[in-house]
Order: sequence, then structure tokens, then C-alpha cells
Amino acid sequence: MHNKLNLKISGVISSNDPKIIESNLNSLDGVKEARLAMIDKHLEIRLEFEDKKISKQQIFDVIRISGDFNVEEQKINPETILKSVERSYQPEADGPVPDCCHPTSGFSKLYFYFGLLAAFSLGSLVWNIVLGYLLWGVN
Repeated sequence: MHNKLNLKISGVISSNDPKIIESNLNSLDGVKEARLAMIDKHLEIRLEFEDKKISKQQIFDVIRISGDFNVEEQKINPETILKSVERSYQPEADGPVPDCCHPTSGFSKLYFYFGLLAAFSLGSLVWNIVLGYLLWGVN
């Protein structure tokens, strides 16, 4: 018999953590489907499994072994999780952007201006070399 399980995982830090959890869950015999969604600072999982092949406790243990995560079962409407899963988590994506590199942080603006300055400097250098060659030529 297929059972459905909705889990909330906290302690997810790295963008690789969801990929590791997903890989570990999908490698288990008895897990039919695992769908993940990163919401705020926690991960939600919608899981279908065969209770004759694997137990809830075994699933919890595999998630805890994947990293230092806190696992709790959610008793909510499965349609709510399904909608959030479909819109938020893409396994091939790199994950959330760190605060230091977020477009609204001061660092990204600073890096932009340094890059602009470097581009103008290099452009000016190339322009001077080309003009010097064309105007005075090589004897």
C-alpha cells in the first residue's frame, strides 16, 4: 500500500543539502516519489512510499543521516505542499543566493563599479595602442 508523508526539514544551510536529501530518498527501496520545496529557511518534502518495504522511521533516519537536519511530520493539506513544490524547488538550480551576493546588497554594487572601471581602463589601453600604431606606425 502506498502512503503519503509530508515532512518539514529545518537546518538546511547549503544549496546542495536538498540535492543530497533528494538523492538519498530516491535511492531507497520502497520510495516511489520524493518532491522537495525550499520555503523560507526550511525544506518541505512530499513523499510517497510503500509501507511494506520501508517505514516512516527509516525515512526519518535517512534524512537525519544526510546532514544535521531536524525532521518533523506535517499534518497539513497535501494540495498546499504540492502547489509550493511545483513553484519553488528546481533540482538543477543552484539554490538560494547567499546574502553577500544578493542584488540588493552593497557588495554587488561595489563589484559592478569595479568591473566598470576595469573595463574602461582596458578599453582605454587598447584604444591608445591602436591609435599609436595607426598614427605613428612602426618604422
